[in-house]
This record gives sequence, structure tokens and C-alpha cells, in this order.
Amino acid sequence: MRLVKNKIDLIIGIGAMFLLMIACTRDDLSGSEKQSETVQVHFNLQPIDMGKATSFMTRANSGNKESLSIGMGGSDNEVGTRSSTGISESAIDNVCVFQFNGTAPTSTLISKNYYSSLSSMNLVTSLTENAGIQTVYVVANVDDLTGSYTVNSTSLSAFQSSVYAMSTEASVTSSADLPMIGTYVGATMPGLYAVSLTRMVAKLGFTCNVSLTNTSDAFTITSVRLYSVANVTQMNTPTGTYPANSTTDASKYTNYTAESYTPGNMLTWYIPENLRGTVSTITTEQEKSRANAPAYSTYIEVEGLYTPSGSTTEYVTYRLYPGTNMTTNFDIARNTYYSISMTIKGMNEVDSRVLLPENMSINNAGTQVTANCYIANDANQNYKFKATVMGNGATTAAVSAQSGSGITPTTLAPTTVLLLWETGSKGDVIEDGSVKLVSGYVRFKTADNSTNGNAVIAVTDGTKILWSWHIWRVDYDPDTEYDTYKKYSSTTTFKMMKYNLGATEISNWSGTVTNAGDLGLLYQWGRKDPFVGGKLWATTNNIDTYNSSGYAWLDGTNSTAIANATSGTDAATSIAYSIKNPTHFIVYNATTGDWLNASANSAQRDNLWGNPNSGTAPNTLAGSKSIYDPCPPGWRVPTQDSYQIFTLNGANGGTMNVVSTTMSNGYNFYIAGTSGTSSFWPASGFRSNSTGALLSVSSYGFYWSSSSFGTGFPMYAGYLGFYSSDVSQLNGNNRSFGCPVRCAQE
Repeated sequence: MRLVKNKIDLIIGIGAMFLLMIACTRDDLSGSEKQSETVQVHFNLQPIDMGKATSFMTRANSGNKESLSIGMGGSDNEVGTRSSTGISESAIDNVCVFQFNGTAPTSTLISKNYYSSLSSMNLVTSLTENAGIQTVYVVANVDDLTGSYTVNSTSLSAFQSSVYAMSTEASVTSSADLPMIGTYVGATMPGLYAVSLTRMVAKLGFTCNVSLTNTSDAFTITSVRLYSVANVTQMNTPTGTYPANSTTDASKYTNYTAESYTPGNMLTWYIPENLRGTVSTITTEQEKSRANAPAYSTYIEVEGLYTPSGSTTEYVTYRLYPGTNMTTNFDIARNTYYSISMTIKGMNEVDSRVLLPENMSINNAGTQVTANCYIANDANQNYKFKATVMGNGATTAAVSAQSGSGITPTTLAPTTVLLLWETGSKGDVIEDGSVKLVSGYVRFKTADNSTNGNAVIAVTDGTKILWSWHIWRVDYDPDTEYDTYKKYSSTTTFKMMKYNLGATEISNWSGTVTNAGDLGLLYQWGRKDPFVGGKLWATTNNIDTYNSSGYAWLDGTNSTAIANATSGTDAATSIAYSIKNPTHFIVYNATTGDWLNASANSAQRDNLWGNPNSGTAPNTLAGSKSIYDPCPPGWRVPTQDSYQIFTLNGANGGTMNVVSTTMSNGYNFYIAGTSGTSSFWPASGFRSNSTGALLSVSSYGFYWSSSSFGTGFPMYAGYLGFYSSDVSQLNGNNRSFGCPVRCAQE
């Protein structure tokens, strides 16, 4: 398909020669049979005018509370400023002709032709001659589609319901002009017949101006983008909801590229129809918003920086849903022109078309609750979190038996922000280009899809990473959906998440399925930043990720410098290295088995996850959450005695307290007694302390606690371990292993 740069002049009235093709006949003993004859039919092709959506202008609100003023209507001759709008809307080229032997749905395709170019609006085509009523479809400005349909096989109804794909913005207009379709119903005899062509796309014109009611405010538009655009259309004009009839049918939609924008210019898009229907309960323009829009409705977003008088700059999004009106209807119909003018008047949060980022570092009570991980539940949602606070911002006391000092956070002063990595492909978790640093906050938008995933965002001082945060995009809220555990041989209860930190396929979270999907992320003990875990059961495949340039996954086998975690020989230097290099897996120190360059146990840091060494196992000390804890606000890595109930006698190797002793990719452990409520703990495997390689997925489950190990091996950290027919919940191991985490409520 080609992009038309110039309008093609179409000439009407060129005569055509009619050539009659006489078929051969034959006689035999049973009589004679006359074969079908081919005749040349002359079609005069005429594109019909585009319809216009209702014209209107909104009534201005009084006072300073008005956010937007919307107008609809406009002239056919408005000129767009985008290069892709240099389209001749009435030009015709690349024509396919399909003839069916009747009008019934079961009528069969009996001839098909393709013409790569036309010299006029008059099309001369060879059809099967028939004095009866035939149905002929003419499809213009498309590729050669004749190979998609079979003579004497394809029915009329199958053709009418078939789909024409326009998978990208460029493909809508790149065939030469705008895709069109028309029909002729009648005899296919020599003659001149008129065929009206309807464009299979709509035209959307958009103009935005800024005229703030409070002239002391300022707003700068940074981009305009069109979202939820259908990427398929049907040959026949569809009725009802189209193209998606299901709220999960995301494959039929795409988002167009964000565009820089100068106020007052017109952007013009040609897009496939998207019939989403009417919401009769909407009564005002302000209610035509995300909260009331049907799934997959097309919308325009204007983003920019808003600075209220005397206040800090905020990143603001204005979202507008086109339709046949600006209140109740969300339809984008073919061959219809929607011309919309919008004037930004202010930033009234009551107007649901104004989207301010959801502040992830403030809880429902209005209290700051920062952390190293934030949960994002919604697609295409603006979020922000505090960029100047290390983790939870809390001071952690020193461990008296060790030489290191306490953990004291400092205020960060970042100058830049970047997305380090995300699961899947670029843009699958975080909308590409949406990560920004604004007024001391990291601001980002989740991708407009239903995909769960993980990402890490970092801030820098322009040369090095100062801090990084894990974004866990998942349709799960641990504050409302959790498991209640009981401490072994105690009436004390506590809350634990249902899933591993970073798990994404939570709908399949069960030991009875053969593929549990993404099982969560893995952590070296005491580090805040995650490493990817296993993708499938019974494999060691890593979760797929997109990594920004310079931030690939590395481990100690890649570089001696990484293996030693810098040239320094003390824990503080190693910790600083881990902060600057969150994608580097640091292999073990031969002296202590730690990823820290510690010369002895006394040089380690037992308080990295906030829980000092008690000298006993299990370590029942709770300590407090530290700035390196990887869990979301309100949650922390659990203490070692949290797992003690997983055996009947509370001891390592005791009889397992499980629903079934047969391990099926993990165990369902009883969590409040020896029967009743249980929770599934998958055998997620681990990363080797010596190579960083992912091992033993589906065979072994190792889960960190916040507790440094008490007796025998004080350089270790406490963990839960299980495999076939065995569970050891009071063991310890080298802190350089990469293991999953299941967070407990603070």
C-alpha cells in the first residue's frame, strides 16, 4: 500500500468499449449445455459525502471552576497540520470487484477482479452475465483482496462479515487513499450503472487552545494522543457494538503515536469505525469520562504541565471522548466527520475529564507512606510517587555485634528519571515516553492494556543512579485481599499477601495447574531491587524483559568488578554499588557467602531488612521496616517465625502441615491450624549465589525472611525452604542467593 502525496484528478464521462465474449457450446446425445458468458459492465463510481456529527458549542460555566470548553462542527475544508492528512478523500484507485449470484446470504461468489489503477471514475469490469438479480461489491483503495475469497465457495454473508485490517495509523491511508466500499444490486448485463462508495473510515479533526480563566496560571501542552483506535473494520456497515463485543478483546485496538502540538493547529486522523453505543445515564459533558465510557471507546488525551499561581507544577491530562454528541454517545461511525475544538480553561479536579496523577506515596488517610515498591492496579492511569525519599524514609538502628552504623536515609535530589526495565516488550507495562520527573515526583502512566507486569524506574543526578523503585502492575489489592496466618503454638495472628511479590498471573495461582505463569520476582537478601524469576513451570526460562540501553541484566560471571561489587572491601561500598547498579546480580563473597564484601560476620549488615540477629532460631524479633525493604507501603518482609506453622511440630523436617503431601509445583500450607484455610506457595526456584542462574523452578521453594540467622551460621539469613516431601522453615543460607518474597503486613 502507498501513501498518496497529491490528489488524483478524477475524470467523469470517459466512454467504454463493450466486448461480448461468446462461450463455446457443445452438443451431445442428451442435448446441449450453454456455459456462463462473461460480459463487460460499466460502473460509474461516486464517493458519497461524509456525514457530520452534530454541531454545538458548550455553555461556559461561571466562575473559575470551568476546565474545558468544547465545540463541535466545523467545515469540510479545514486543513490538518499533520503530514498524513495530505489525503484526497474522493480519489479512487486499487479496486476489487466481487460478484455474487443473488441477494440471499447463501448466494455464492461467482467472479472476482482486481484493478491496480483507474484513469477515471468509470470502471469497466468483466462479470458473469445474468439477467437475474446479482449482488456486486466494489472495494476501492485497498490491496488486492481477491485471494481472500474463493469463487463457488465464499458466501455473500461470509463476505459481508469479513474483516479488513488497518493495524496501524499509516495503513489506514497508505493504500493510496481512503478505503471505500459500494454495492450494485441488479442484472449484470451490458450497460452503465452508478455505484455509490462509502468511506470505510471516519474523519476526526481536533483543535485545542489554551485560555485560562485564572490568567495567573500557566499551562503548556506537551503532547496530544489518540487512544483506543479500532484496527479492523467490516465489509458491510456493522450494526450494534463493533468491533469488540467483549471487554477483554484488546487485540482489535491500538493507540496512535503521541504528537507534539502547537495550540490552534488542527490534527486530523482517519480511523476505522468504533461503535461503542450510548450511555443514557450521562447528563452533563463533565460526566462523559473514563468512569462512564464503554470499554474500548476512542478518546483524545491532551497532556501538559500546569502551574497554578503560587503553587508547584503538576502534570495534567485532559481526556475527551468523541461521538455523535459530547454527552451520551461514544460512536465513531464510518464516512462521518467529527470536528472538535477544545479550549482548556482551568484544572478543576471535580471535572472528571481532568486527570491528575494518583499519588502512590500518600495513603487514603492523607499520610505519606513511601516504599521501594508501588502497586499499580489500573490500565492507562497516571501515577506519581515521591522521588526524594529513600524507601520508607525510616532510620534503622545499628546492630551492636557488628561494626557497621545504623541505616540513616538522606534526601534525594534527582535531576533525571528513566525506565530501567519492564517485563514483556517496550511499552507493555509503562506507556512509552510517559516517565517524567515533575516537582520532586516521578510521574508515569501505565500502558493501555490488560497485561500485568513489573518495571523498575530510577532517578539519577545526571551521571549515576541515586535510587530506584519497583512498579508492580497487578489487579490485586493486598489491603483488601490477604491471608490471615497464626503464629505456631500461639494465638497471635498476622496478615500475609496471597501472592509472591511481583507475581502477575494470579488468576492461575494454584498448585493444580500445569502452567502458573509468572511466579514473582527474586531478591538477594537485604537488597531492595528485584531480579526476574521463572516464566513457566518446570523450566528455567527467565521472564522476558525490555531493558533500557546500559541496564542489561548482569551477574558475577560477566565481570570481575561486578563479582567483587567494586574494588572496595567493605559492606558500605557494596551497598552503594548495589544502589547504582540495580540490574547487577552480585555473586557471593567466599568468606561469608554474602553479596557484601564483608571480611567476617562482624562486618556484615544484619539490619538491611530491619530485623537484627537474635542469636536464636527462629528469630522472633520483629525489628522495623528499613529503607532497603522491597515490599509496598504498609507491608514488609516477614520474620522467620512466620513460617513455623508449616510443620505440625514447628521444627525443621517435621511432618508437613499441608493439604496434600504430594507436591504439585508447590504446596498448599495450612496457615491457621492443622486444617481449614490454606495458602499456595509455589516452588519458584532461585538464583544461584555463584552464577546468578535461575534454577529448580517447580522443584524447590526458597523464601526469604527479614531475619538474619541466629545460631550455628550467623553469616546466613533465615528462610523457608521446601521440596518434595520436606519443609525446612527455620534454616539459613547464603545471603547472595536470589529468592522470592511473600510480604507480611507491618
